[in-house]
Amino acid sequence: MRQMTFAQQAEFQRDSTKTRREQFLEEMDAVMPSAGLLALVAPHYSKSEMSRKPVGL
Repeated sequence: MRQMTFAQQAEFQRDSTKTRREQFLEEMDAVMPSAGLLALVAPHYSKSEMSRKPVGL
């Protein structure tokens, strides 16, 4: 287990507000659920064994 930072401690978690990125991702998930999008992309995503390993979906 990694050491917790000050931002991860319980004292600071209760006062945190959502970042613009978190708000955007929540809105996008409400409009287009990511599971449905991943199901469409997965069959066409590269599964190359010969070159670099692809980044996960």
